[in-house]
Amino acid sequence: MDESTKPINYDFLRKLVGIEGLSNVLQKRSTADAHAEVMRNYHRVFVDSAAPSRLPPLHTEKRFSDRASLRITQPPAAELPADRSCCAQQQPGGGGSLLAIEYKPHDIREFTRRAHANSKVAAAAKPTKHAVVQALRRLLKQPMYERTAEENDKIYQLMRNIEPLSSQVSDSLLKELATVVKLERWPEGDVTLLAHGSLFLVLHGCAVALTEPSMHGMDDADEAAFIERCRTLEKDEQQVIKVGEMFGTLKYTEQPRSGDKILSVYLPDDGSEFLKISSYDYQRLKQQLENKDETEKVGLLLENPGYTLWSRQPLLKVVRLVDWLTVPANSVIASEGFKAPFIGYIQSGTCLLLRKLVANKTLKNGQEVQRTAHIVMSRIGPKQSFGEASLLDQEDMPCTLIAETDTVRMAVLRPDKLAELDSDTRLLIGQSADASLGKMPQEEVEREYVVQESAKEWNETKQAVVDEVINARGIRPGVGKWAK
Repeated sequence: MDESTKPINYDFLRKLVGIEGLSNVLQKRSTADAHAEVMRNYHRVFVDSAAPSRLPPLHTEKRFSDRASLRITQPPAAELPADRSCCAQQQPGGGGSLLAIEYKPHDIREFTRRAHANSKVAAAAKPTKHAVVQALRRLLKQPMYERTAEENDKIYQLMRNIEPLSSQVSDSLLKELATVVKLERWPEGDVTLLAHGSLFLVLHGCAVALTEPSMHGMDDADEAAFIERCRTLEKDEQQVIKVGEMFGTLKYTEQPRSGDKILSVYLPDDGSEFLKISSYDYQRLKQQLENKDETEKVGLLLENPGYTLWSRQPLLKVVRLVDWLTVPANSVIASEGFKAPFIGYIQSGTCLLLRKLVANKTLKNGQEVQRTAHIVMSRIGPKQSFGEASLLDQEDMPCTLIAETDTVRMAVLRPDKLAELDSDTRLLIGQSADASLGKMPQEEVEREYVVQESAKEWNETKQAVVDEVINARGIRPGVGKWAK
């Protein structure tokens, strides 16, 4: 075949023209060694296509071996230029060297896998304080009544990265606060800002704390003690509050005297910008969430048949002590033979009730052994409760509870909270419990075990027959014409 019609190996051509010493913009003439090397090997640029090898589209390893086989014979390594871009490898026979071709994969899956891995790493990386501040400045320029739900969600995600705020405010409340935060801008400096009614995050400029402390934390329950602890700082004691730092309070703090300046700062620069959360909005949204949570818990207890006739007073006593708990599938909630960890009121999802049984099992070799089996006796779901008798009467659980669905959400009353209730309310809880929950006669457990084991053996027999028929006809599911 004429060389003008032969296919070109471009990978090798790129290696060849990259040899050190060839003429270029900076070097007008090629060196003698470089010219001689090109003349010796230029014919290898043309690939003999008499017997072309067809590369499988999805087998990158085979493609690499085919490309690696395209090598050129070189003179001994001593005759090669010392610093050239092509790397030479000595042949096993010692007669020459091989110029390795750089492998570049053409399988798109390799590139997408790397791109997805990099994107996951970037998404998992926590944004810097500077990035959070700049994003908040951009989003808060839009008035709160014009922001979309997507913009409010972005503000919520950014506020979760503000440590003093996210560590003291729950996620549900923080999500509500994201809808009422606003940007406060002070065009002129040299003013004093009283922050006893709001919480501020510095977005631009700075502030100088005039009192200590400059922030009223949510853990400061005693307001009188906090006011007593506040003091005015001298000029040399004043600290600068920089971008990304906070001052103020989410609890409205009364000024004890007109001359005092609790939680006050000095703004030295013009155009200072702050993220502002009003303590009034915080208290209002917090109260709304608490009322909503209480209503949800009251409705959950009243849906339980044993609690339907309860009066509101004991009901509220229990509601104020229960907490929400969500468990994933296959989680052991309570174990047979042990006390229940809490009293649970299931809102969504179902749980399996299992009884333990020691039974004889015959192995395939005919040997009989004793095995402990867990038999599913029943299920419990929404509007049902468990654990009352175990905690009130100090009894062990008669069965094991395991979460069956993806998630099981329930309200739980823990033992330490149960002890805070008065005796009448505890007695009322005991009377409202389902006394028959998980308590089955041993004969019923054994009968259920026989039924379940028989069904299991029958399913295994049917599967074995189906497999035998399929294999006898040479059918291989998922392969060839049986592939989906």
